[in-house]
Amino acid sequence: MKTEIHFERLGIISGESKRLLEDYVDTRLFSQRKSYDEWYVEQYTIPWEADLDLKDLFILSEKFDIRVGDGWIELEEKS
Repeated sequence: MKTEIHFERLGIISGESKRLLEDYVDTRLFSQRKSYDEWYVEQYTIPWEADLDLKDLFILSEKFDIRVGDGWIELEEKS
């Protein structure tokens, strides 16, 4: 199903979480924080459209808390 991914609550994420997202999000959206393996989405206010199914949500839930709405999901890295 086509779904918008919202990044407003994502903030700075670990390199491991970023690499998990690379299968779903264009890597050009990410910028590295200094020289650390930490990343953030530069244009976080623009939702990214992806084709996700339930299996994808289970994979993303390994590293992210996911809020699901009507045609959108919102990601936040787990603490």
